[in-house]
Amino acid sequence: MKSRDEFAVRVLRSAKTALDAAEKDKKSELDDNEVIKVLKKRIKQSEDARQQAAAGGRDDLAGTEGKEIEFLKKYLPAEMSEAEVTAAVEEVVSELGGEVTQKDFGRVMGAAMKKLGGNVDGNLVKKIVQEKLK
Repeated sequence: MKSRDEFAVRVLRSAKTALDAAEKDKKSELDDNEVIKVLKKRIKQSEDARQQAAAGGRDDLAGTEGKEIEFLKKYLPAEMSEAEVTAAVEEVVSELGGEVTQKDFGRVMGAAMKKLGGNVDGNLVKKIVQEKLK
């Protein structure tokens, strides 16, 4: 606020509003993992809005949403690399043992997401699990 950066103030207020709403729904304070989930949900909403704006020919809105996404990502922990995710998925598959097929996709995804926690992109995990189950 002191630097008079209206963009940053607007984005941070929007994120704070989302966090306050989540706290109100939970009726207690959010822990760090819950805060990360709320921020990731807010980023996903901005991604969707950016895609819709781009599809509608509104490059100005798409650019603004893109800036918001990059700004909010600075406040999230670094995501795991593809190699780390691949290693974790391979470990989950070996833990499940036996012949793991495409039918086991849900089990493998659930176990992988639980193991990896909140600092990983779900779409990346999905892609790697699909590759491993072919």
